[in-house]
Order: sequence, then C-alpha cells, then structure tokens
Amino acid sequence: MVNTILLVVIAAAIVAFVVFFIKGQMNGGAERETSFLSGLFGDHRESQGETTEIVIETEAETLADGINKSKDGSLYFLKNGERLTNTWIDHEGKLYRADSNGFLITTESSEGAYNYIYTPSGEVKSIRYNPSYSAGDSRTENDRLEAGLTSAQTMGELSLIMYKRKTDNYSHKLGGDKAPQYTSGGSLQIAGDYIYWLPWVRDPDEMEATVNGRLFRMKPGEEKRQVLSENVLGFKVLETENGTVIYYYDNFMHRAEEQAFKDDEFVMTFTEDMEYVVSLGTDGKLYLMTKNGYPVTMETEAFKANGFYYALNAKGEITFVREEKYTVIDGCRYSIASQNVFGTMRSCVVRKGLDGKEYIISGDFEGTGGNMYVNPYDGFIYAEHTTQSGACEILKISPDGDIDILSGSTTQADSLRLVGFADSKVFAKKISGGTSEIIVYDSMLSSALTIAVEPKPYGEQETTAAGPGMGPGDATGPGSPSYGPGSEMITGPGQAQPQTQPQTQSFTQPETQSYGPGSPMQVQIPDEPVTVSP
Repeated sequence: MVNTILLVVIAAAIVAFVVFFIKGQMNGGAERETSFLSGLFGDHRESQGETTEIVIETEAETLADGINKSKDGSLYFLKNGERLTNTWIDHEGKLYRADSNGFLITTESSEGAYNYIYTPSGEVKSIRYNPSYSAGDSRTENDRLEAGLTSAQTMGELSLIMYKRKTDNYSHKLGGDKAPQYTSGGSLQIAGDYIYWLPWVRDPDEMEATVNGRLFRMKPGEEKRQVLSENVLGFKVLETENGTVIYYYDNFMHRAEEQAFKDDEFVMTFTEDMEYVVSLGTDGKLYLMTKNGYPVTMETEAFKANGFYYALNAKGEITFVREEKYTVIDGCRYSIASQNVFGTMRSCVVRKGLDGKEYIISGDFEGTGGNMYVNPYDGFIYAEHTTQSGACEILKISPDGDIDILSGSTTQADSLRLVGFADSKVFAKKISGGTSEIIVYDSMLSSALTIAVEPKPYGEQETTAAGPGMGPGDATGPGSPSYGPGSEMITGPGQAQPQTQPQTQSFTQPETQSYGPGSPMQVQIPDEPVTVSP
C-alpha cells in the first residue's frame, strides 16, 4: 500500500516538473527564478487573481512648445501642446516645414516651382526656382483673392498674371492695360492684400531680362508695383500681419517685412511724357521700350513716343508707324519742300517760325524728302530721302539747316522708313521686293549733303529758268529753282500738287492727323521674319 502511494507521488512530481518546464520555455524563462515548490504547488498570488506587469523602459519625450525629438530621432513642433502639421513655421528667426504627419522636413523637397534645401535640424537652407517646372494651373489663393496665369498674353517665356476677388465674377489683368505684369509658372503667392511674384528664366531675352530675378508685389486694382530686391533665386511669403517674406540670394537667406518693399520706379505706367527707345529683339523684331529697358506691354493703335505714333501689340512689338511730313522744335515747324525743275526734283528745308512765316533755311538738294522726326538724344531732325535715281537715304538735319546723309544709308529699295531712336542708334525698315530688313545706323557717322543758308522767306523768290538748281548757300543766285508762283510744289515723294497764283506758298497739311489701322498715314510692319544687317 505504501509503495503504491509512493509511486503516485513520484508520478505526480514528474508531471508537475514537465508542466513547469514547458511553461517556463513559453514565457521566455520569466519564471525560471521561481522555486521548484512554487511550480509544483502553484503561486498563491495567482490564486488570488493578481498578474505580473512587464515594463519596458523608454526615454521620455520632451513636451515643451517648440522643436521636439522622438525616440527614433524624428523632429516635430509643438504649439500650445499640439503638434503642427502641413504648415510653414517661423521660429526664432528660422523657417521650418512640417509635413502632413507633423514631422519637420530635413531633406530636399519642393512646393510649386520652388525647391527647398533643409539642414538636418529642419531649418530651410535655400530656396531656388526650378526653371524646369511645368507651369500647369499655377493658381494660388487666400480667403480674399485668387491669382493665376494665362498664356493668351505673354512676354517671352513669361505669362500674364490674372486675378479675381472672391466677390468678383470676372478675372482682371494685374496692373490693368497700362501696366500688365508677367511672371513664370508657379511663382505666384498671395499674402494679405498683395500678390507676390518672381519672374525667373534661365536664359532671358532682352524683354525678360528687365524683370528676371526681381521680387515684386502689387495690390490688385492698382497700376503701381513694388519691388523688394534683385537677383532673388526663390522666396516664401508667410501670411502674417506684417507680411514676412523669406527669400534667398547670394548664398544667404534673407528676411523682410512690409516696409522693405519700395515703389518700383523702374516702370509704373506708360505715359507719353516718359522717355522711350526702340530696341531690336533677338527675334529680329522691333520693340518699344522705356528708357530704363522695360517693354511697353500694352496693346494700342496709337501710342506717341519721341514724336512717332506707334501701333503696338501686347508684347510691345511695333506693328505700325505713322508717317509725319513735318516735325516741331521749340514751336517752329520744319518740313521739306520739293519741286520739279526741268524734269529734276529739287528740295529744301523750310522752317515756319513763331510769327507764322515760312523761311528756306537750307541749300537745295536733288530728290525728294519727308517723314521727319526729332531725335530726342541729339536734337537733330531725321528724314527719309529719295534721290533722283530712286535710291533711298536717311538725312540728318540741324535746326539751322545743315543737311548730312547717314553713312551707309544709301540703298536701292522700295522704301526706307524711319522707325525710331535709341541713343546714337537710328532704326529704319528697308522694304524691297516684298521683303523687309531692319537696319541700324549710327547717328554719329554722316557725310555732308548741303549746308544752311541765310533764312529766306519761302515763296517770294523770282521765277527763273536759267539752270538746274541752286548751289549750297546760294538761295537766290542765277539758275536757282523757283519755289514761288507757278512752281510745281511737292510735299512728299511722288505727291505733286499743282500750284496756282498765290504770292506765297504754305503747307496745308493739318496740325493733327488721324491714325488707325489701314490709314494712308500708316506703314505696316509685316510679320514675316526679318534679318539684321551687320
């Protein structure tokens, strides 16, 4: 009997040991330090319903406002105890970006057309425009405004900026018709009541170079823009009360607030009393520019600049030039009078003074002339001239009556039309056989044609038939042509006007002349490609 009991106890002990061993392996050996008897007879704590808690010690997170670091090293930003997500953060004079998960970006990223480089601590190191950016929609907005670009009107690679107030039903040009503004895709930002933009082109042409890399802003509805800086590579404007702008150039980040923007005197609006020049673009077309190099980007059929009346397209390209048969200096009107003398056309310069009387002030010359303009840069009058043989030239006339021929301007052509001036440059358009060519002359290079004479009342000379014409300085000598009664008066090439018996001759063209597409006073500049002479 005793032996039987002993065998049962031994068997029970073996079973208990096996169960204890298996349980120890399953629990990672956590109970290995438990005594054999506890495993054999059970733990009284377990019988009372208590459990053992396994604690994994971790480094506690810092919960103060500002930049914090997680156990895995990720950075995040707390404000009022809340983690910021998907926003820009201006903290202690540095710029940060929190992603949609609330972590600070520490590697290169992009937003719109701008690439951002960050430090390992999350600070923005540089902002650069990506010229390879695909413009796409290029729209931006806040709670008051929407802004975008339209390719319907461009300036080189730059597109016109359009805006719409949230209360409007229609879009408008930023700057209006007088001062339209252009920029590159993805560069628009809105903060407060302003639209900000940065035109940026890798290889700008002459027009684009006038605005390239300049950081601008403008209030919708106004015609005056403001500028912050030049040579800007990229920027970010924060929607704050002071409109903080963070921008990058010269390898440094810079900060500016609202008062840092100044009115841009580079160009405001286009008025007739501003200084303008004509510029030959890399595309071989002529553009009207302000003196400081900004294209007159307004579509108009009649814009007066330096005595010329131009028709312009939205890019500032000159499409028409109105002919002017006379010009005015200090209230005196200058014109070229021509007549047929025994089959030869002879001409002279006539000045109408403040007293209303007309005087011959130059020696006569062969051929006809007209289309006269004053060059504001040297004070000389320039005019078109056609010789008796049909060659075309550009004349340079002093207010006293001396006449020169611009060097290299003599050419066989259907016409040689003056188009504009830029400092010492004189631009003319040669049309021959249906083709056109823009030619640039140096106003400083010329040769004498005839000299000034003592002013002689125009139309009071006696009629003679002794010779082919008068020589320089000999307005009344033998053989001089008659500009008086019975002479055949010409006011322009090929435009003969038979004269009757009045004792004095005067110009009858009106002081003001109409202008519009198709007007006989216009010359159209064709759209066909042009070449530039060396």
